[in-house]
Amino acid sequence: MICPLNTVRDVIKALGGTKVAAELCGVSDNAISNWRSWNRMPAHSFPIVSRELLNRGLTAEISLWNFDRKKFDRQEQVSA
Repeated sequence: MICPLNTVRDVIKALGGTKVAAELCGVSDNAISNWRSWNRMPAHSFPIVSRELLNRGLTAEISLWNFDRKKFDRQEQVSA
């Protein structure tokens, strides 16, 4: 059984650090530092980070991602 990582800090460390995580997700080092401070990652990083963690035999708690349903609902209404 895979024990999920439960902090963004642990996820970033497992990925290889700030620079590696930033390159992997296509964001700046500062963005990764913000994620660490907030202990939340943006929804767009979920497939990238999850896939990379699985490749390493790891997983992370789903609660570490910021899936803002209200924002998603507003975007759907605008595009409809």
